[in-house]
Amino acid sequence: MLTVDERRLSFRRFILMSVFAWTAFVVTDVIAARAHDASIAYLVALRLAGTGMGLAMYLLSGSEKLPGWVVTFFESGTPPMGGLLVSLAALPCGGATSPLALGVALCAVTRGVLPSPWQRTLPASVGCALMFPVTVLVAARFAPGIQAQLEDPLTLWTFVQTSVFLVLGGGVAAGASQLLWAAREQVHQARRLGTYRLVARIGAGGMGEVWLARQMPLNRRVALKILKESTLRDPAALRRFKREAEAASGLQHPHTIRVFDFGASDDGVFYIAMELLDGLDLEVLVDRLGPLPAPRVVYLARQICDSLAEAHAAGIVHCDLKPANLFVTKVGAEYDYAKVLDFGLARLLTAPGHSTTDAMRGTPAFMPPEIIKGEVPSPASDVYSMGAVLYWMVTGSPVFRGSSFHDSVLAHVEKMPEPPSVRLGEEVPKDLEAVILKCLAKTRSERFASAKELGEALASCACAGKWDPRAAKASWRELRPSITRMETVDASR
Repeated sequence: MLTVDERRLSFRRFILMSVFAWTAFVVTDVIAARAHDASIAYLVALRLAGTGMGLAMYLLSGSEKLPGWVVTFFESGTPPMGGLLVSLAALPCGGATSPLALGVALCAVTRGVLPSPWQRTLPASVGCALMFPVTVLVAARFAPGIQAQLEDPLTLWTFVQTSVFLVLGGGVAAGASQLLWAAREQVHQARRLGTYRLVARIGAGGMGEVWLARQMPLNRRVALKILKESTLRDPAALRRFKREAEAASGLQHPHTIRVFDFGASDDGVFYIAMELLDGLDLEVLVDRLGPLPAPRVVYLARQICDSLAEAHAAGIVHCDLKPANLFVTKVGAEYDYAKVLDFGLARLLTAPGHSTTDAMRGTPAFMPPEIIKGEVPSPASDVYSMGAVLYWMVTGSPVFRGSSFHDSVLAHVEKMPEPPSVRLGEEVPKDLEAVILKCLAKTRSERFASAKELGEALASCACAGKWDPRAAKASWRELRPSITRMETVDASR
């Protein structure tokens, strides 16, 4: 099935193509106006209105965070909107027998180029087709000329035939859209990597894609991270990919993402099979809700620290802690269950030497000063990044705002962080604020030495243990994206 983002991108291509075609048909408006002695200005105004609405939808659909229901609304509303505008143009250009009815048919049929189940396409395409007969019938109540047309048996029969053919065209568009959708689904389901059958893409990043997949013959759902073909020739990318699999697979803590398998297909595509999580990352969570309440911040952060504590004890430094790599999910009846993801930049403290290849890799807003300066990372480096994550959770903004990569990283080396309560403009619990600022100390010796120490400090905060499970459940129900039910949900739309 198509993800919301894939549907959004398909719609953007469709609407852009439609806007160009729609605008070009202004030539037919001029010809029709002269043939029927109609107002050219009226027809051009309708044409420009359609162009403006199409461009507006194109711009609005550019957001990657566009909800699925908005994409569905755009897909369903565009053909009827076009059909209505063409039908209004047909009234002074022949009325019930206007040749512009062919334009309505074109609007209905073009919906078929968007792959989607017929249940989603049929209302849009048939709704577009019905715009012409409905518009003519309504206009007949106010326009004597059109009423006279419908009183003529031959004209009425022509009008009925045209209306039926328009509706049938809408049905054909729904069938075509269904065939395209089914063909795309078959291509997706036919793709296999080893024992894994790819079902749907659920995410993408700079280095790879993440797919919902089924492990055969167990029929187990997994998240399959696939290295992009364009990066296969990059030794550093392959090294990071392998490092992620090795580091995560060696950790057993329940708050660390579980890795089931790592390998390559016969045609050389590398993949990592991980547990499939139903939830959202901290970046999305804070973007949607704004700053989180202190008890919730401490509740989630302690779980993350538990995961990192195991990694640090095993000599592994994550080196890429940021909200997008910290996932909030549900396990059994427990809500707000944190998972640490993406060990692609992890460093083994016991590894000889220090490669500079990954020295400056990471996200500037969460990068500790020593990594910026090219020094060897340590558990205290993860503590700094956790301080930046805590700051993000409490204030909804990064520690330092920079207009460029250089400005951002330089601030972590030279500037002192603004206290979260000052940034937020309201009081943050003083003990939690003190923990955050200690994590963000410039020198490692002034921070907590490890995630274990940070977790203990968070546990001693007055708000620790006060996050209400009922509040977590209510928040979860409001935000839950239901990734693990994607197949059935998408198929029913």
